[in-house]
Amino acid sequence: GLAGALFVTPKFEKNYRARMLAKGGKADPEDRLVGMMLGSIWVPISLFIFGWTSPPYVKPGGGSRVGPVSSGIPFGFGMVTIYFSANAYIIDAFPGYVASALAAKTVVRSGSGAAMPLFITAMYHNLGNGWAASTWAFISLAMVRFLSSPRIRYYTNRST
Repeated sequence: GLAGALFVTPKFEKNYRARMLAKGGKADPEDRLVGMMLGSIWVPISLFIFGWTSPPYVKPGGGSRVGPVSSGIPFGFGMVTIYFSANAYIIDAFPGYVASALAAKTVVRSGSGAAMPLFITAMYHNLGNGWAASTWAFISLAMVRFLSSPRIRYYTNRST
């Protein structure tokens, strides 16, 4: 997944440069979100693959690891393209406050990561691998749907 994302990322930069030249040398920060739009669909796909191919437990000497391990390919692709696009967007959207904006993103990401161990084990134990991973996949699909709604596009594209 990472190799695929590293192959595609220069193409995002070419796309951004073409958009910038088409707009007379000044691109909008939203022009950086092409990679995020492409990568966003791969994360829920990988979560569905992971959840529904994982046995209830994998014994050290047996159990199929092919499905759960292969789900890392679309997950890696999606996360790297999303991460790259998010950082590029933040840098372009907040030029005077880049360090603070990236720090705020890091605080939210780290706080979420720190909170996960508090409930994730119980979630997978009580729901099972399939439904627990599907819950996260449905949440990510809802985020994709909400963030691509016309209302959000209106607020991000209007001039102040």
